[in-house]
Amino acid sequence: MAWPDVADLPYWIHHVLVTIDDVNLRRKLDAMDAWLSLREIPYRVVALPRDKTTIRLCFLEEESAHAFREFAGGLSVSSDEITLAQAADPANDDFYCVLEHQLAD
Repeated sequence: MAWPDVADLPYWIHHVLVTIDDVNLRRKLDAMDAWLSLREIPYRVVALPRDKTTIRLCFLEEESAHAFREFAGGLSVSSDEITLAQAADPANDDFYCVLEHQLAD
C-alpha cells in the first residue's frame, strides 16, 4: 500500500495512547466515544499491531488531546508518517471498527 504524501493530509498530529484492560473494554470505549461525541471533538483511532489493549487516538488540536487525557488518562506520544497516514483515513474514526479489527486478529 502506498501512503499518501503527509503534506497533503489533515494534521492529526496530537496523539494519545490509551490502555484498556479486557474486563472494562466495552464500557471504557462507550464512555470515551460518548465524551468525544458530546463535545463534538474530531478524532481518529489507530490500532496498534500486536497490542489488543492499547489504542492510539489522534486529534487535530492540542487542546482536544489534552482535554481527552484529563478525562480518560493516557499518554501523549509523537506522531510519525505511518500513523499520520492511518489517521487521515476517515475509516479510522470509530472505536468499534478498531475493536472489531483487533478482536479478529
